[in-house]
Amino acid sequence: MPTTTLQPPSSPDQSHAERLDINTSTHTTAHELNDQAIIAALTQVKGIGRWSAQMFLMFRLGRLDVMPDLDLGVQKGIQLAYRMRKL
Repeated sequence: MPTTTLQPPSSPDQSHAERLDINTSTHTTAHELNDQAIIAALTQVKGIGRWSAQMFLMFRLGRLDVMPDLDLGVQKGIQLAYRMRKL
């Protein structure tokens, strides 16, 4: 199974393919980093925000303890569960 690694940022305009490196053992693997370090690295890539980084954590790295608070579905679910008129 290929491992995903995160390279240190070199510029904010670096492409996704340049930032994420597959099968390279010279960099820290994403599985070894904490959630905040991964979010910080990914959000420096143009076009990737906090929500996208959280989805990467949950679905690519299998981290089930991530709470995607920016996700509208999660917000609506909380609103319904707690019978809130507004969030």
